[in-house]
Amino acid sequence: MKPELLNLWKKNLRANRKYFWAVASCGMLLLSIIFFTMALGDCMSVIATGRESDLLRGYATISTFMSTYLLLFALLVINVIGYMKKRYFDYEMFTLLGIKPKHKNLMITYEYLGVLVISVVGGILLGVIESEILRYVLGRVFADSVEKVFYGFTPLGTTVVMGILMFGIGFLVIDFLMIWFGLSGLLGLGRKGGKPIRFKKRGLAIGVLLFVVSIGNLATYLG
Repeated sequence: MKPELLNLWKKNLRANRKYFWAVASCGMLLLSIIFFTMALGDCMSVIATGRESDLLRGYATISTFMSTYLLLFALLVINVIGYMKKRYFDYEMFTLLGIKPKHKNLMITYEYLGVLVISVVGGILLGVIESEILRYVLGRVFADSVEKVFYGFTPLGTTVVMGILMFGIGFLVIDFLMIWFGLSGLLGLGRKGGKPIRFKKRGLAIGVLLFVVSIGNLATYLG
C-alpha cells in the first residue's frame, strides 16, 4: 500500500474515532462482566468452602451467566455492524483512490484487531476495579463467616480466552460474509439506493433493551 494512502486511512480512522471507541467500549463492557462474574463465583466459593473455584465450579459459573454473555455479545455484534456501515463510504472512497481489495480487507482486519486488544485490556482493567469493589463489600458482609474473601487467576484466564474466542468467532463470521457477499455487498447492507438508511430510534431501543436485560439477569444472581 502506498504511504500516502496509508496516511489517509489513519487520518480517516481518527476522524471516526468516536464510532471506533463505541465498539471498543461495548467490548470492554462485555469482557469486564465476564471478569466480574468469574470473580464473583470465586468469592462465593471462598465464602462457602474456604477455597477458590475449581474447574468444575468455573464451568458452573459460566453456565449460570451464559445468557448475560450472549445478550452482551449480541449488543457487540450490533455495534460492529453499525460501525462497518458508517465506514462504508470511506472504504468506497479508498477504492476510487486505487486501494486494492486485499488492502481494504487488511484495513478492516487491523481495525478489528484494535478493537479486540483494547476490549481485552480495558475489560480486564475495568473488571479488576469492579471485582475489587465486590470483594471489599463481600468481605464486610461476611466478616463473621470468613477471614478473607479473595479470587484467584481464574477470572483473568477466562476473560482472555473468552475474549479471543468471541472476537475470533465474530471475525470468522465477518470474513465468511465478505467472501459470500463481497466487501461492498457486506458493507452496503442496510442501505437503500446507495445511501445510508437514517438511524431509527428502535435501533437504540434494541441496544438499550439488550443491555438492561443482560444486567437484570446478572442482578437476579446477586439477589
